[in-house]
Amino acid sequence: MSRIFLSIGHGGPDPGCIAFDGSHESDIALEIGLYLRNDLERHGHIIGMSRTTDEIDKVASEVDECNAFEADYGVSIHCNASSSHEGRGFEVYRSVSSSSKGKLLAENINDAIIEAGYKSRGVKTRVNDYGKDYFYWIRKTVAPVVLCEVGFIDNEQDFALLKTSEQRKTMAITLAKGILKTLGEEYVEEIIEEEIPEPTVEDIEEKRTIGDIVFDIFKLLLELLTYPSKS
Repeated sequence: MSRIFLSIGHGGPDPGCIAFDGSHESDIALEIGLYLRNDLERHGHIIGMSRTTDEIDKVASEVDECNAFEADYGVSIHCNASSSHEGRGFEVYRSVSSSSKGKLLAENINDAIIEAGYKSRGVKTRVNDYGKDYFYWIRKTVAPVVLCEVGFIDNEQDFALLKTSEQRKTMAITLAKGILKTLGEEYVEEIIEEEIPEPTVEDIEEKRTIGDIVFDIFKLLLELLTYPSKS
């Protein structure tokens, strides 16, 4: 059992990137995060989240929450955009000074992305003018963490893969597979039991009618077999 913290990008008055259809990065990232939380909890892990609704979520608070949570790993979920609207693909950032755990987490998530058929721009690092990690989330967290840009939502092709709830759930499953591989676990598909509908009055009446007919036939046959023959 591991403790995993999910940082959900933007929120509240900060929508983040604007998607091809006008929807917000903050909402897309949240939906993916909620699906991911449920999946990881289903596998027995303890999950913390920076937010579970559309609310203000400053990165400094995310870092403080992740550190207070004493996470074993942290994953930040974001969406990308470019000025040309032509950027495409998934990116995962790790620390320039990543421990072997942080590097492995990034590589396993990226491998899961490629395996699922998404376009990947690879595992990346980014530094500021001082040679330190550019992203505050990566620079200030204690646990091994990564930052995932799940796609360029201002690009029609990328957004087409993240447009619906079902597609966002698929992305969450893909992230879960990479995280679980890092923990030495296999992803177990969720088994959804099919609900058996309650019988209707019509069903009950139909069964009763068929039963009555069978009983009447049986009764008639019995009478014929036991009817005394004339000698």
